[in-house]
Amino acid sequence: MPSIPGHQCRKPSPENDEEDIRRLREWVEKGEAWAQCMMGTSYRDGTDGLKQSYVMARLLFKKAVAQGDPAAMYDLAFLYAEGKGVVQSFEKAVELYTTAVEQGHAGATYNLANMYRGGRGVVQSFKKAAEFYTMAAEQGHVTTMYNLATLYDEGEGLDQSDGKAIQYYTMAAELGQVNAMFNLAPMYKNGQGVPQSNNTAREWFTKARDAGDKEAIEELRELDAQEGQPAATTTTTGTTPTSASSSPSLICCSSCNTPQPVDRHLKNAWAAARCNILQQGVSTSALESRRAQTRVQTIEKKERTHTKGSSSRQTKQIKIKLPATFNF
Repeated sequence: MPSIPGHQCRKPSPENDEEDIRRLREWVEKGEAWAQCMMGTSYRDGTDGLKQSYVMARLLFKKAVAQGDPAAMYDLAFLYAEGKGVVQSFEKAVELYTTAVEQGHAGATYNLANMYRGGRGVVQSFKKAAEFYTMAAEQGHVTTMYNLATLYDEGEGLDQSDGKAIQYYTMAAELGQVNAMFNLAPMYKNGQGVPQSNNTAREWFTKARDAGDKEAIEELRELDAQEGQPAATTTTTGTTPTSASSSPSLICCSSCNTPQPVDRHLKNAWAAARCNILQQGVSTSALESRRAQTRVQTIEKKERTHTKGSSSRQTKQIKIKLPATFNF
């Protein structure tokens, strides 16, 4: 359990969860909002030796909210959004997030943006989502930087801007956001908003791979194949040219004529068909001591035509990871 904020105790550190909770309970009984919120998260998550209980979490969060604690507002909003320990109400969640935002809570700002992005408890608005994402990004919320980049990348609620997408993807990637690393790489690979560079693309794909992104492994293999041999070779039988690769596991992309695995195209088609499905998110603690894990959907990005001088080229279809969940 985290140490007590701003408190230096002369007692020795607790040796087990039972002692830890006993001391925390003393502060709860004194009416300290931070202690109520902290114990509420322990009940919510079933940690620190406490039996999991959304009802107990709700009661403790409400006591802290009554004292104006923004972290408790943030955590109670999660319960309302998920319908855990309370009757589900997106409207109540939005109300609590909004109040916490007014007190500068970055996590609440991020989640409020997600509510506007998905139209949960409010009228759907990419523009409002972008406003709150921008606020949270300025507060240093890493996942927000990534989400804001996707809005610029897709032109949702903002004027489409490869430059801004690159800026926020880079900020998030440098702070360890894996999906931002993955999305940044194809932009360098295709020269989208930046000078084309396979080397830089490889660097970001490699970082994403090392951080556990399995799709980055596939992208690196494709980059190896692209640099190591022509996209397509032919052999001649009589007068009819035929593909050198007759493997049934490969097909050629209609736009770039590069051999692609069939299963990858099928996977992208499946993901694109489900791109509007919003799945449930993962909770975070009041002190944000537990990082939320983001599930993502993979969709194919529309081809864009880039013009430089008097010549133009059509970039290969690339995949970007878009947030498909809300993190509460």
